Amino acid sequence: MNSNPTFLVISYFFLVLGYIFSIGLYEFSSFWIVTSVFVLLLSSLFIKLPKTLNHDARAFTNLLSILIVISIAITLYWPKEFYELNTVLKPLQFYIFLTAFITSLTLFIDLKYQYKKFRFIILLALPVISQVLVVVNTPHPKIDVFDILQGASYGILKGANPYTMTFNQIYLNITPDYFTYMPLSFLINIPSRIIFGDVRFTSIASLLVTCLVIYFVGKRQKIKEETSMLIILLFIYHPLLTLIVGEGWLDPILVALFALFGYLYLSHTNKFWSYFMLALALGIKQNMFLVLPFLVKLKSFNLQKLVLAYVPIILIILLFFTLSPQDFISDVVKEPFFRNTRFDALTFYSFLYNLNPSIQIPKIIFLLPLLLIPLILSRKWISIGDFYLAFAIWFLSSLIFFREAFLNQYYFVSSLLLLSAVFQVEKENNKK
Repeated sequence: MNSNPTFLVISYFFLVLGYIFSIGLYEFSSFWIVTSVFVLLLSSLFIKLPKTLNHDARAFTNLLSILIVISIAITLYWPKEFYELNTVLKPLQFYIFLTAFITSLTLFIDLKYQYKKFRFIILLALPVISQVLVVVNTPHPKIDVFDILQGASYGILKGANPYTMTFNQIYLNITPDYFTYMPLSFLINIPSRIIFGDVRFTSIASLLVTCLVIYFVGKRQKIKEETSMLIILLFIYHPLLTLIVGEGWLDPILVALFALFGYLYLSHTNKFWSYFMLALALGIKQNMFLVLPFLVKLKSFNLQKLVLAYVPIILIILLFFTLSPQDFISDVVKEPFFRNTRFDALTFYSFLYNLNPSIQIPKIIFLLPLLLIPLILSRKWISIGDFYLAFAIWFLSSLIFFREAFLNQYYFVSSLLLLSAVFQVEKENNKK
């Protein structure tokens, strides 16, 4: 499997460029870029990469530095009206990322170690400060995801069942009597709801967890510390990460759990806790069961530990199912999987619809990603980095061919590509 770190980072960046300017909604240019990246990634499973992409430590760090500067520049000039900020915070956000941009230009200067470390801390702190400010200054973002998570985490503390609750109406003519996520989505947010009064602080904490995992994986893999710090900065400066956190999407939590899975799988002979991270992901979003076929190919796969790790999460899910079976099925299965097709989503469906709005789209297109599973699993791979890449390629195909896919889901896939790069950096080219 072609899991060259340089190739993966370039693929990550072009995928991000494919969906950020349309905010994950359909535009022909966005669809063309995303689809092209998918075809390139899928082809890489069967075609040997050119030698020009062979990993070189110095070239790799230069590439990371360039992409970080570009990412910050995009963030700096991104329209701030999407964040629903007040007039005081808008210029403050600008100056935060202006400071980050100016500081990032020093990435091309060879500084002493202590100055590099100080620069890294400053650059890491700035986007976190931005995210905290957005959360504090937008207590009621106009999106149903945040409202139902906030309401469910509060409701469960009062003894209410989120799957029978009706939440605040955000959209005209839509009664929000649904909670479309799995039980851990509100249970895991309870500490943030109690301590800070806002579930989005869980996402901010999750981003920092992912950063820590990347750093410790780098130490374990004997990657040069500067390289690890640059990958962390590329991750934390995703151009729309502040928006993703501000809207309350759960995907930063999922990314953290997937990162923890990889680290624990490498560092612990007992695979229970690594599998448990993915079980937690299933307890948050129902589509995370799709990762299971990809685990079988991993070296040291242990079916018994896998089953044991998933049992407690499945029991929690069954508990809420038994409390109100009809409401649970309606919210968790019928609502997300069988609601009307969104033709503003960044999908193949929207592409066909925009070509001809009267076209009858065959439902069998939904099944195309299933055909790719045996194809991807047929390739030879056993490492964690290969696992992230294989699942990212397949999940990206499911987004393209499903009837809806949005910003947060594409963010999840692109983050998997970056995690794959972290676990694939060649040790021999990155020693201190």
